Amino acid sequence: MWETDHVQAPVLVDVDGTARRAWITWFTDCATNAVTGVAITPGDPSRESVLAALRSAVLRADPYGPLGGLPEKVRVDRGKDFLSRTVTVAFDLLDVTVEDLPAYTPTSRAPSRD
Repeated sequence: MWETDHVQAPVLVDVDGTARRAWITWFTDCATNAVTGVAITPGDPSRESVLAALRSAVLRADPYGPLGGLPEKVRVDRGKDFLSRTVTVAFDLLDVTVEDLPAYTPTSRAPSRD
């Protein structure tokens, strides 16, 4: 099983003369905590960044891998980019089950990821 998410990096990048914070999208193997795939984008996360990170997670030949391959299941945080039709179709084509986790609320604890 893998998990995926985005995080805003604490670094500024120049995007057409404007300083913006980059976003990192990653896939993590739950059994080993290894990062199997990543995409760094100079704008808000989107289905394109999810697909780019997924590509780097699935491919195992150089310059990717050796970690990666195809998981049986991926857990996502209900973000619209992770549940978009385009990403859902990609997971379906790869025969990967998507589990959308309960939405985060500041007053609740994060879901268990055992």
